[in-house]
Amino acid sequence: MGESRQELVQWLNNLLQLNITKVEQCGTGAALCQVYDSIYMDVPMHKVKFNVNGEYAYVQNFKVLQSTFAKHQIDKPIPIEQLVKCKMQDNLEFLQWTKKFWDLNFPDHEYDAVARRKGRVEEEPRDARQRAQVADAIARDAGQRAAEQELRDDGGGRVRDAAAARRRGPAALGAEPDEDGQLDDEVGRAQPGLAARLEDGRQQRRDPLGVTGRRASPTP
Repeated sequence: MGESRQELVQWLNNLLQLNITKVEQCGTGAALCQVYDSIYMDVPMHKVKFNVNGEYAYVQNFKVLQSTFAKHQIDKPIPIEQLVKCKMQDNLEFLQWTKKFWDLNFPDHEYDAVARRKGRVEEEPRDARQRAQVADAIARDAGQRAAEQELRDDGGGRVRDAAAARRRGPAALGAEPDEDGQLDDEVGRAQPGLAARLEDGRQQRRDPLGVTGRRASPTP
């Protein structure tokens, strides 16, 4: 009689550094591929997908296992159609046979399971990563469009405010003269050149001919 389900699960977890909880999980084909890699060290683990769902993806893993069986002339049919259903009895029987084969053929060498699969067990499924990337791109695009619209709205308001201020004159820009007829220093600093232009305008109104300040020419 072969090992119990609990014993087989514990053996798999110790050998492969996994966290399998039940025999039915062997129906993905991934753990079985790595069991044979621990013997031969030549299973193309980059083709083995651990975090997948669906019978089609499981079949791809079992095709990798079939190639390994053919390469090493392992005369054992793999009942793929039954295994990928992830039923307990079918997977238990095949795992028991695999454990017996491993006991006879494992060369008792050091096997770094995590390095051989390059940590792929911890990765997100590719479909999930793609969905997350698409969602991130959509969110970034929506945020960029909202920021651009806000900038256009704000910019248009500033242009309209500036145009209205120019039509109303200097007072609309906050350029009010003080009691001495001079622009407030703070306003003058905020509006460079405005104080000088207003002062020139007042001077022209008081002395339109520009007589004030001229030096008298000596009579001949």
